Amino acid sequence: MKNNAMLDYKHDYLLHVCNGKKVLHIGATDYPYHEERAKKGILLHQKLNKIANVIGLDISKDAIKILNEKGISNIFYGDIVENKYDEHIINQKFDIIIFPDVIEHLSKPGCALENLKQFCNDKTRIIITAPNVWSITELENHFRKNENVHPDHCFWTSSKTLKKLCEFSGYSVERISYTNSGASDDKITIKGKIFRHIIDKFPHMRNVLILEINQNR
Repeated sequence: MKNNAMLDYKHDYLLHVCNGKKVLHIGATDYPYHEERAKKGILLHQKLNKIANVIGLDISKDAIKILNEKGISNIFYGDIVENKYDEHIINQKFDIIIFPDVIEHLSKPGCALENLKQFCNDKTRIIITAPNVWSITELENHFRKNENVHPDHCFWTSSKTLKKLCEFSGYSVERISYTNSGASDDKITIKGKIFRHIIDKFPHMRNVLILEINQNR
């Protein structure tokens, strides 16, 4: 995959950076969409299982149980705000920690970031993805006076505010980039393809932020 192409879609990018690595996947069930996506085989954790040594972490015990019954048995309970975890992951260290579209759901995101350090070694990379408040879609909603936000989101994120949060939590931000949600093999309408082609000319207006961070040395 070409370097530019891997940034076009969130799943493509995450699979690229996790390939062959020991990975901790935060929010791995993708609740409340877990059953539908697992049935279709498009759950991110299912894709990661094919290319990485991955352990999933999630706060929803019900979703973990349902996915376990469907054969996805490497997701365990964990609350990264309260710092409580299943014994399977305590004392483990990871090459990559991915934090996809989770941070905006948390009441104490800085606390969660600090708690992740126990799973890091000196070379661990943490990959955060979050909604881009300055995406063309959100700007369009703003002009229509319609804040189209997930009911569980606590705040919006921009590159500068998320960077500052990471720095306050003791991390160095190595890279900031932008991508589209989903994967390159998702089904998309002709209208959607044209829209994506236009937005790709202005990457900073894509709907997903990516931050690559590591602990301050």
